[in-house]
Amino acid sequence: MNDASLVEVFAGDGLLQSAGSNQPFWLDEPASVWLVHRGAVDVFIVPQVGDGPGLRTHFFRAGPGQIIFGLAQDERGPALRFQAVGSNETELYLLPL
Repeated sequence: MNDASLVEVFAGDGLLQSAGSNQPFWLDEPASVWLVHRGAVDVFIVPQVGDGPGLRTHFFRAGPGQIIFGLAQDERGPALRFQAVGSNETELYLLPL
């Protein structure tokens, strides 16, 4: 499968979303995949401390054409979560599996 056909699959079956720095989202859904269409998405590791999130640590940056997979959480409760934050004017496709 080449890059053009991958984008066509996401564009045809996915939902185009905006993801700026004021719209962070959790990557807790293992049945979802995101394709960065424009801009960049920074993924952070966020420990769960007490009743809420702790300080986040930068993990990686995904750019145009790159895919981010949702991750399943531990059944006992997540010790770590992954949060995605888009740069300004970022667009990505969400494709439920």
